Amino acid sequence: MDKLFGIPMDGLALTLAAILAVLLVPVLWTLLFNRIMFRIGLRNIPRRKAQSALIVLGLMLSTLIMTSAFGFGDSLNYSIKSDIYRELGPIDETITVKGQDEESGGLALFPESDYVGLAVQVAGEPAIETLVPALEAPAAVRAGDRNAPGAALMGLPTDQEMQELRAANGTALPDLDENEVLVNEALAEELELASGDTVEVFAGPQPLEITVAGVVPDGGLAGTEPRMLAPLEAVQELTGAGDRLSAIFVSNRGDAEAGVEETGAAVEALEAATAGTGLSVEATKQDGLSGAEEVANAFTSIFMILGLFSVMVGVLLIFLIFVMLAAERKPEMGISRAVGTKRRHLIQSFLSEGALYSLLAAAVGAGLGVLVSWLLIGTVGRIFATLEPGWTFSFDITPWSLIAGYSLGMIITFTTVLFSSWRVSRLNIVAAIRDVPEPENRRLRGRSTVIALLALVGGAALSAVAWQQIWGSAFWLGTSAVIVAAAVLVRRFVASERVAYSLAGGGLLAWWFGSFWLDDRVERIYELSGGFEMFFLSGVMLVAGAVWLVMYNAQSVLSLATVIFRRSRSLAPVIKTATSYPLAYPFRTGLTLGMFALIVFSLVMMSVISESFSGDEEAIREYAGGYMVQGSANPNNPPQNLEAAISEDPELRDRVAGFATVSTAPAEVREAGGESEFAEATLQGVDEDFLRENEFPIKVRAEGYENDREVWEALRDDPNLAVVSAMNVRMENAFIVGDTGFQLKSVSYEQDTMRPTEITARNPQTGEETQYTVIGVLDFARTFDIYTSEAGLERYAGMAVPPNQYLFRLKSGAEEVATARELESAFVTNGLQASSMTAEFEEQNSTNDTFNTLLQAFMGLGLLVGIAALGVISIRSVVERRQQIGMLRAIGFKRRMVQAAFMIEYSFIAVVGIAIGLVLGISLAYLLLTDDQIAGTGAAFSLPVTQLAVIVGIAYLAALVATYWPARRAANIPVAEALRYE
Repeated sequence: MDKLFGIPMDGLALTLAAILAVLLVPVLWTLLFNRIMFRIGLRNIPRRKAQSALIVLGLMLSTLIMTSAFGFGDSLNYSIKSDIYRELGPIDETITVKGQDEESGGLALFPESDYVGLAVQVAGEPAIETLVPALEAPAAVRAGDRNAPGAALMGLPTDQEMQELRAANGTALPDLDENEVLVNEALAEELELASGDTVEVFAGPQPLEITVAGVVPDGGLAGTEPRMLAPLEAVQELTGAGDRLSAIFVSNRGDAEAGVEETGAAVEALEAATAGTGLSVEATKQDGLSGAEEVANAFTSIFMILGLFSVMVGVLLIFLIFVMLAAERKPEMGISRAVGTKRRHLIQSFLSEGALYSLLAAAVGAGLGVLVSWLLIGTVGRIFATLEPGWTFSFDITPWSLIAGYSLGMIITFTTVLFSSWRVSRLNIVAAIRDVPEPENRRLRGRSTVIALLALVGGAALSAVAWQQIWGSAFWLGTSAVIVAAAVLVRRFVASERVAYSLAGGGLLAWWFGSFWLDDRVERIYELSGGFEMFFLSGVMLVAGAVWLVMYNAQSVLSLATVIFRRSRSLAPVIKTATSYPLAYPFRTGLTLGMFALIVFSLVMMSVISESFSGDEEAIREYAGGYMVQGSANPNNPPQNLEAAISEDPELRDRVAGFATVSTAPAEVREAGGESEFAEATLQGVDEDFLRENEFPIKVRAEGYENDREVWEALRDDPNLAVVSAMNVRMENAFIVGDTGFQLKSVSYEQDTMRPTEITARNPQTGEETQYTVIGVLDFARTFDIYTSEAGLERYAGMAVPPNQYLFRLKSGAEEVATARELESAFVTNGLQASSMTAEFEEQNSTNDTFNTLLQAFMGLGLLVGIAALGVISIRSVVERRQQIGMLRAIGFKRRMVQAAFMIEYSFIAVVGIAIGLVLGISLAYLLLTDDQIAGTGAAFSLPVTQLAVIVGIAYLAALVATYWPARRAANIPVAEALRYE
């Protein structure tokens, strides 16, 4: 990627590297001027190699996530750009009739004299190298029993110099005889053609037998979709176009890549030369490359935001590791302080150790991040290969992305290390030497009170400003800070620790879950819903609240479990022993619970939402509007008397119940009465059958219309009315990449009713304006389409517009795919391309499911950290409790009881963490999917029981595997050795 969020990648990488260098200054200072503390810090790393390996595994995650996200973005950007260069070749700009697009019902033509005049005017322009006039016409092709209804016939001058079009057998465009064509590789592959083959071409009312003179490589003027190439004059004669053209292709000075740099000057010259001609200049290649950058940025953002769950888990692990290291070395640190070591020396020691851990982990994380990004782009390539067989995805990562990924991951890790080192250095010397709990420090209590007051005031101020400015994330972060700060103050002055933090946990849960109730009743709360980042923020706050609530009330629940198993001579002491240690250290236990809960929460949310959007039969019918087979035909040779043709065909007569036709026209549209600029849209003129039979649901109806049927009947009766797609109105929390096209700013998709709204549609070719009144918003967002009746479209176009889309209703039991194939076969001369809407819907869902699985796998990397955390805890707890283990064995505990106690202890942590994530994930998904903002989008809350069972099972089994060896090791410690341990 050249830029991320509008910031040049080289500048971003250098800035992050500079910040990292500043953060490492204290470590460098320690190395140069206090080597004793530096060596004391480093000597602990090789002492316990297994523990050090687990620490590196946990610390590497931030770098892995960031590097893989950047690498994936680089690869996606590189792959799309490579495809664009391959597809367009030397073509940099394209000139067509204004408003022309693929859905506008055929290619609008313009006189060849416009090209002649343009060529004269830009002849001296240094940025422009070549102009090529062209005429492209839809032309269905049949070769034996194979059909290519979507093929095209391209006419080009035989003396054009933009690109040599020469087949492998040496035949070039000037060499073609009458009724000979060159075909590109796409068409040759689809119809299995070779030089000398004869095909039937349907570019007009009568078929024409044409010989394939050769096969040319795809790309550039040859295109990447099925295409035939012939001399321009021959195509003009065959299609009856006369001396008219459909496009002018422009190649800038330089090769296929260097020519893009001349786009600005070339477009400026071309627009000046085409002014007043009704022609439009499109920077085809530059727009495609910009789109590639946008797509890469969007996917990088998605992976980074979802990866924040794993990054947060990594931060918690770093903090947990240093807390446990401090607990292990507490007497050592106390003695060091007693003999004259300053607090800053302890910080330097821990910081040196943490810096080496971080450097090693960042290097490992960067390397694995490259590997993960390679796997991601390979998987995405396989996903898109089913949709666009011509697309290729290649791995590519730039040095700047590596530097940025390494530096950002290292900054996150080392900042946490820095804070952790400062925190663990705060100790009472006497308590540390005796290895007893820290006494209450009045000074620290006063400091925490001041911090809580500042957090309360700061959170309230942030919330107030965010309320006024409509900053979603800032508002929810500020209000959450107020809840937490209030709990600290309650603990300080009013209630016990358990009551205060239970209130804080419950308050966070109530506030975040209650927001779904509030946004239906308070408009500003609805406006503060935020964007995609709220997924991460809500997860962190909900998990924090749940962990607080559980940890400060776990004793009551475990007491009940102890009572239940009190009669078991083996289980009762084991359960009591297993649960007492985690509860004796609530801080470290809470951190571990939070790690597991965060990862499970994110995975469960993704699973439930993905399952809920998969759609059932009813959702598919709504998606298709009841027209289960849909298609398009050659506008130059549309089907004639379609109803009679269907009734005369016994196969179709038994399958097709009826059909609707749709006519389209390009338009420039804006909301009337406002100052918004015109934006591109497509006007759809629908026939009587569509208005009477369609099942497309309407999400927002104008006032005065009781149901959807009344809206469609009004469109039938009044040509001044229109209905718009969901893409044409505001979507508060939509994640849309690229141009949003025409939008009604006064109407939101989340509304139920609207006021009738006036829009102005301007004809891009004539400049004439037509007024429509919008009375509804469709509940689907497939395209930027505006629907009116056939008469309504005729008002805009000034004449009847022939249909180019055909929608078929099927009889009960008719198979969609077979019907689509039968329709294509029956109307092959008209170039009819039909498709099953169920197959299309399921293909999209399959792609979405595969991509969601990919995201879940990416997010599941955080589970490695949770496992590493349990591994570190279990190893450390065995070391810390050797004497306790010896005493338990001495008073009668058997080895299996010791092992069982440790396994139950770790299972308690894993199970509670998994349960918190599972319950929160399902609850939030339910509230989200049943909210009014989502209702009607085809989503229906559904639990993927099997997938959730797999997530829970993998998480729990992985936790058991990580802790089995330390538990077994604890059980095998000799009694005498354990009792003598100091």
